[in-house]
Amino acid sequence: MSTEMSTVTRKSGPGTLARGLAWALAALLALLLTASAFGGIALWALNDTGLRERAANDEALLRKETEWAGLRIKELGAVYGFDPQPLMVILDRELLVKQNLAGLNWLAATLNSMKPGESLDLDDGEIEEKLSMVLRFPDIKDPEKLQEVYGEASSKISNVIQNATFSIRNQLTDKGLEKAREMADVRGFLDFIQKIPLILGICAAAAAGLIVLLIAGDPKQALKYLGCAAGGTAVLMAVTVLMIKSVGMLQAVEAANSRLALLIAAAEKQLVAPLGIIAGVLLAVYIVFLALYTRRGKRNAETAA
Repeated sequence: MSTEMSTVTRKSGPGTLARGLAWALAALLALLLTASAFGGIALWALNDTGLRERAANDEALLRKETEWAGLRIKELGAVYGFDPQPLMVILDRELLVKQNLAGLNWLAATLNSMKPGESLDLDDGEIEEKLSMVLRFPDIKDPEKLQEVYGEASSKISNVIQNATFSIRNQLTDKGLEKAREMADVRGFLDFIQKIPLILGICAAAAAGLIVLLIAGDPKQALKYLGCAAGGTAVLMAVTVLMIKSVGMLQAVEAANSRLALLIAAAEKQLVAPLGIIAGVLLAVYIVFLALYTRRGKRNAETAA
């Protein structure tokens, strides 16, 4: 009796070719899910205002910006003859956060539209108003000279504060975007890029469906392949993150601009949680599917015995 049941089980199970194709599809499914996960996270990061707000409020970033701007203002004080100490009150948290958020919003809008020349949403009047209360030139008595020096110095101080909080936007960026728009259908390309996570998700669903069809003779065995694909995706995500970290791109950026490096690091910190949640869910799927498949195998063995 047990021999007959074992024979029936073997005959009803998938063949070697089907199992080989199923493993290949499971590997493809893991790659598709990994690419889809990172693509989805990138689009979410680009369009999520909450992420930009949290990055703009990063304490390490605000300290570095305050330090950098303070040094530049002291240098300007030596050149134009004003006391820089009263100006330090301008570099308050609220102003710096506003400047950071304006820069990040500009970057998101630029990457979404690829339109150069868009202006930052900054309230320059707020800086000018604060400067009018603290910027003094005690050694200049001539009114016309005072007005000229005041205008020049206040303009440079405003530029320092803007450069302290957001230093990506420049003429090179604008010119590069303009050239890109002249050479290609940027709008069409962006529309395609934004659809890639969805396209990859559909392909992943198709691969999962093919696995189930290949193992149609033993449907529950599909749990093994689908579970391994989910676990493989979690591993691939972790490996990808480690590879990106090992390249040392952030260190290279820091060597050129420490404020920009901290801004990127602040944004990266906001991505750790969603990436971890996705990887955790995939690992849970792997464990559950493999547990169900193993339990099913044990039941069959007990029945055959």
